[in-house]
Amino acid sequence: PTRRSSDLAALRCYKDLLRASLESSDAVGEALACNCIGVNLQMRQNPNMEEAIRYHQQHLAVADVPGKFIAHCNLGLAYQALDMLDEAAANHQHALRYAIRMSSLAGESLACGRLGMVSKLADAATAKACTERQLQLARTLHDQRGKEDALLQLGSLAHAERSWSEAHHYYEEALKVADASEDREGADLARVSVGMAQGNQDFEEFLAQMAQS
Repeated sequence: PTRRSSDLAALRCYKDLLRASLESSDAVGEALACNCIGVNLQMRQNPNMEEAIRYHQQHLAVADVPGKFIAHCNLGLAYQALDMLDEAAANHQHALRYAIRMSSLAGESLACGRLGMVSKLADAATAKACTERQLQLARTLHDQRGKEDALLQLGSLAHAERSWSEAHHYYEEALKVADASEDREGADLARVSVGMAQGNQDFEEFLAQMAQS
């Protein structure tokens, strides 16, 4: 079967589960079905984000605390895909609050990383604070991929501020983590980023010397 036919078959099953859960007033089944339907709509080859959001909101309305964390994470990603960054940031903030409420360091790290990404264009200070927290949590959890992502993001934020030496530092650290994890794609990205930061720094120093001569 093609991926499309598999997606449609799964969607029918999830909607059958939702129908049965509503008929029997089964809130747990309703939450599970709504989450699965929303994720299915989000992840298919031709995603339907608007409909996915409706199901994630229905999931949110009936979920327990861990479920609300998941629903807000999914809503944040769906709004982000629609370029509705204020709504995305709000949902990632709610997810972060629920992660803290659950004392889930992994959840907090995930929410901080996503909030940092969404806040990058609108609020650099918030983005940096969130990403620094993500890095701290990733180190605590020995999460190499989370550490690498956070270092690359901090490098990108420093790059956007034209803080070339700071960007260079973060990219170099990301490269070390990627090499240690044998993440070739991440290492290539970090290596190129190191070169860009160094090149920009060298060019600015060259312009400064020319201005003084």
